[in-house]
Amino acid sequence: MSLFLILIGAFTLIHLKPQIKNEKNSFLDKDVTLSVCGIFVLIIFLSHFLSYIDSATLNVIDKPAKSFVTALGQLMVTPFLFYSGFGVFESFKKKRFNYVNGFLKNRVLKLYISFLIALILYICLSFLLKSNYNLTDYLLSFIGLGSIGNSNWYVVVIIGLYLTSFVSFKFFGYDKLTVVACTQIILSFFLYFILRNGNLPSYWYNTIIAYSFGTAVSLFKEKISKLVNKTKILPYILFIFSGMLFFVFYYLLPTYIVYSDFVYSLSIVFFLLSIIFFTSICQIKNSILLFLGKHAFWIYILQRLPMIGFSSINFIHSNRYVYFVACLFFTIGLAFIFRRLFEKSWNLFVKNGSQTSESNNVSLGIVISYISLGVSIIGSIFITPKILNALGDEQYGLYSFATSITAWLTVISTALSASYIRFATKDQKEKGTTARINTIYFKLFLIIAIFILVLLFAAIAIVYFSGFKLPQYTVQENNLVLLLMLISGISVFSNLVFCVFAHFNNFKKQFIFTRSLTLVFSILTYGFEVVFAVLTKSVISVAIVSTCLSILSFIITVIYSRKTQKIPFDNSKIKDNSKLIKSILVFSSFVIFNTIVDRINKDVDKTILGIMVNAQSVTTYTLSKTFNTYLMTLSVSISSTFVPKIHELVVSNKKDDLGELFLKVSSSQLLVLCFVIGGFISCGRPFVSMWLGESRIAVFYHAIPFLLLDIVALSCNLCIEIQRAMNKHKFRAVLYILLASINVGISVLMVYILPAQYAIWGVTIGTVFSVILGNWVILNIYNKKVIGLPIGKYFLIVLKYILYTGAAVGVAYLINYFLSGRINSNLFKFIVLGFSFVLIYFVFLLLFERHSLRLFYKKIFKKPFLIRKK
Repeated sequence: MSLFLILIGAFTLIHLKPQIKNEKNSFLDKDVTLSVCGIFVLIIFLSHFLSYIDSATLNVIDKPAKSFVTALGQLMVTPFLFYSGFGVFESFKKKRFNYVNGFLKNRVLKLYISFLIALILYICLSFLLKSNYNLTDYLLSFIGLGSIGNSNWYVVVIIGLYLTSFVSFKFFGYDKLTVVACTQIILSFFLYFILRNGNLPSYWYNTIIAYSFGTAVSLFKEKISKLVNKTKILPYILFIFSGMLFFVFYYLLPTYIVYSDFVYSLSIVFFLLSIIFFTSICQIKNSILLFLGKHAFWIYILQRLPMIGFSSINFIHSNRYVYFVACLFFTIGLAFIFRRLFEKSWNLFVKNGSQTSESNNVSLGIVISYISLGVSIIGSIFITPKILNALGDEQYGLYSFATSITAWLTVISTALSASYIRFATKDQKEKGTTARINTIYFKLFLIIAIFILVLLFAAIAIVYFSGFKLPQYTVQENNLVLLLMLISGISVFSNLVFCVFAHFNNFKKQFIFTRSLTLVFSILTYGFEVVFAVLTKSVISVAIVSTCLSILSFIITVIYSRKTQKIPFDNSKIKDNSKLIKSILVFSSFVIFNTIVDRINKDVDKTILGIMVNAQSVTTYTLSKTFNTYLMTLSVSISSTFVPKIHELVVSNKKDDLGELFLKVSSSQLLVLCFVIGGFISCGRPFVSMWLGESRIAVFYHAIPFLLLDIVALSCNLCIEIQRAMNKHKFRAVLYILLASINVGISVLMVYILPAQYAIWGVTIGTVFSVILGNWVILNIYNKKVIGLPIGKYFLIVLKYILYTGAAVGVAYLINYFLSGRINSNLFKFIVLGFSFVLIYFVFLLLFERHSLRLFYKKIFKKPFLIRKK
């Protein structure tokens, strides 16, 4: 550890040279301040790391490092607070109104979102390690007043200080800098007293003076610059003088005086002055420290992740030097990745927020979809087990069973939804508006919604009063299913009433809004569901809160559509547009068959298991299919953004462009799908063991066949929309209804024949047969012969990605073979096997698919897929 301190000193001395004497204040420029922050973030890292090491085990070499960080104490964070206050006031001086106008978004919100991202990682780690945190700890951690292993106080304090700056900027003018600075300092004292009297540890408030001192230095920056440039010897005198005063106030005075607030504040001021005057003498500026300074915040909030994680792996934690190096490199790597991804995403939102072109909407729509998928995965991985354990397998299975039944109520509406883009595109081109289409669809959806709600109420009433019961369940469980169906039906009803507004937003390519709304409500839904599940232990409360949040999201969609997009309606009556409605219904009738098959493949297995077996089998099946849901989201998030483009190309009769678009989108889908599927096969077993426990390890094996089916089924789903756009989807509808019947027949027969413990494999056989015959073989022959798509080239791409994935999975299983019997940690196996697969997979991509990898990155994160101009 002491060697690390020496290395920090060496980094500081690299390229150290005399400071240039001029009036440009170069000793306070950004590169210098970042380099100083780079030094202190390493010291903070060392301090935090030593807190995970038993001090009694430190040897003679390492004890000086422990003594150093203990002696420095909270002073190690003061440069960050100081340069924050200095930087904020400097930016205010330069930009004034524009800076203040975006302050809450660019400073406060950005910082809090960064904190939330890190917090989610800590929550995930706490679940993986099964840490003993209660619900209160988790809830308080979101506002920074609690901790689940993460550093929290600094974020709360810096946000509070940012708000003091904002108030002083906003309410005390843009010209009276002295008044503004004094106001900020006064408000920071109020914050100090609030925190001091809040029964919080002293480190929450005893360094606040550093931020206000930064404001003061910015106010008098020109005078300070003139002072240090006055003579060559003066900076040396000031540095020595401030250093001596700091030493006296902090180390030489008696302890009971040093720890008084006023004296401690003076020692902080002189400590910071000594840094300022030292940088006015010597230039601290090199690439290593500069890199660390740029990533300082992310290093600070992420560094405890590897410290906590690796502490649970004995053979790493037992050797403190291996432990230290692993934590250091893992932290820097995480900080680099998350800062880069976050800054890119933030810049896309902020810089392009006011210029939401079609290009930005498509690109950002895909990015947001991936973020939403990440939230869904995190929710299912870490929230679902909490809900499952709180409710039990029976209640959770009954909920899945009930929703699988009510899902059939959406078949007709899903078919109508699929036709909206087609007819809206046609009306927009012919009439210049979608008012007629919006009105007709709204009325059709409303009629269907009312009919479905009445039908559902009648069906539930008949079943309840007739005394019909499912033999596998008790009376209470039968009644619970009916009540859950009613709640789920209300959600379906509200979705139908308002869905035309969501379709209109997609038609207008408002993917940023629609998918951001989905992201926000996914987070809220997971949060409220776990809270109500843990507090009430009732699946009814979970169902109610989920339905209420769904309705709220629909209402927001309506408001956005009306206020921002100005969705048009007219006085069209259904009887006056009978011809158009007939066309819609004829077109949709064949989509209904497709939807029925999709619903069969998605929900009929759960329905069969729920009726013929038991609720526990439904739970296992639902958890197994969870991964398919995410895979589908990954695929659809790419293809769905091009639905309007497909209809435009079909209307314009650009068949070659359709084929080119199909290959590009399919290639990108395959890249992602094979990455996820191969990764799951490689390291899914230890993951499922950590996620659900070894008792539910069957979930891993049941998930694999469904995932393998999706390689083709999901990588060519753009064909479905191309068929609809060409009005050539009738064949698919007829084929699918036949295959669906076969699927149901095989599934029921196999469940009847097989013992209950193998029932899930019975329904799997039916689905596998249906998907391979339909999606893999017959439909692709149709797509080539009738639709005219380059299916031969597509399957060559599929074969390449399967080979890459298979080779990477083979390496992972070879490593797993050598680890068997030697390493028992599921977390370690998950990391090693996952990393091995990722490494080999991307080596193949870099060797053979570099162009596709580059194209995927550019198209997803830079700009949308474009058809090459000819």
